[in-house]
Amino acid sequence: MCGQILRWLLGSAVVLVLSQCSGENRDSEDPPVAPLGRTLLASTPIQASERNPNLLFNFEVDDSLAADVDVVSLHEDFFGVPWEAFSQSKTAPDYFAVLIQELKQRVNRWDRPLYLSLAISHNENRRYLAEHLFEDDEGKLVRQARWTDPCFNFDTHPDGEKWRRAYLNYSEYMIRTFKPRYLTNGIEVTMFQNSCRSFDPGAFPALIKVLNQVYDLAKEIDPQIVVFPSLQVGYMMDIRPGGVCYRDTGLDLEVAKTCMRFAWEEMASLKMDRVGLSIYPHVVGGIPDNSAYLAAALDVVKDRQLVIAETGHPSSSLLVNGGPAGEAQCLTAVEHSDDQQVEWLKAVLQAAKDHNMELVTWWSARDVFPEDFIGSCPCEDSRSFCETAEIFRLQGGDFTQRVQNDAILRAFQSMGYRTYDGLPKESLGIWRDFRK
Repeated sequence: MCGQILRWLLGSAVVLVLSQCSGENRDSEDPPVAPLGRTLLASTPIQASERNPNLLFNFEVDDSLAADVDVVSLHEDFFGVPWEAFSQSKTAPDYFAVLIQELKQRVNRWDRPLYLSLAISHNENRRYLAEHLFEDDEGKLVRQARWTDPCFNFDTHPDGEKWRRAYLNYSEYMIRTFKPRYLTNGIEVTMFQNSCRSFDPGAFPALIKVLNQVYDLAKEIDPQIVVFPSLQVGYMMDIRPGGVCYRDTGLDLEVAKTCMRFAWEEMASLKMDRVGLSIYPHVVGGIPDNSAYLAAALDVVKDRQLVIAETGHPSSSLLVNGGPAGEAQCLTAVEHSDDQQVEWLKAVLQAAKDHNMELVTWWSARDVFPEDFIGSCPCEDSRSFCETAEIFRLQGGDFTQRVQNDAILRAFQSMGYRTYDGLPKESLGIWRDFRK
């Protein structure tokens, strides 16, 4: 059961990105391919935060990052959005500006082009708007989840115009601050599409209008920015347990491709400069061949210029704790290994070569948590992460929710081609050879 629980919840973390043609212009020619004449490699410097536990994750100083990547990926899905503040002004509130300016200093230190990803939705298969970030009366940062109605409809909700304005102001601030070469104007929007299709058929078309406004805004600021939303393959294929295209007998790729084509046609009006795929095969059940799964996704959009906006594979098995407070009921939810990580990286890089992809983003450069945390249940570590993990885990009352919470926290913990402390894994050699 835990394996299915895990696959269901991890679907919410899978990312994609799509195409070079605005929806109205999908037959037009794509812009030129990689500026360096080859596939550019990017990674995110995200790790569990020791300095600011309220944020849970942070973009840490990684001196090895500039040597490992052509592009730095800032996946801004962890700080939340100061919705209320940006609904009233284009100026960032002080508490947010401090975070962002510190991050900008680090970006400048790496001296690499930037790929910036912004999240418009989050939580529970991204059916809610991104977490609301604000400062409470005691000066503490608060990230409020599920603060809006599910499947928020910007066209019909009384606050639709307010939060549309807020997201546009937030996006403008982030674009002007970081001046990215690549921009994802909405992370994993296909999850919102899939989760809200039956709940409110008008919610996703309304979301597309906002994303298109951000697209136009980015082009006004800098016409050279390459802009695309992030689309999650598993949700386009709807192959999660319980999904329309899920089969208990295993993955039927032809059925899944039909679902993906349907999702693709639903976003015909969505403006995008690339088709970017974010794809994590380990979070989907019943896949006998990861390479075949990747090939099936690519086949649907093979006539477009592609990037991999986000991908990765764990190198360590996923241990989760479903016990009550103060007790451990430890389960090995999914077996993973260094060999599996290496094989998936090879498959992705080969696909990049075969399809002349401009960009491949591996999430993340280093493991998110240290090795003693990753390999322990009950939790043991020397850096205070266990207390944070326990608080996060116990936000769910029953066994299923506790397992889900623990797995969400740990889902991407060992995807780095380096350990938390920067030591190389076997996959780093594959990564470096490809860059050569």
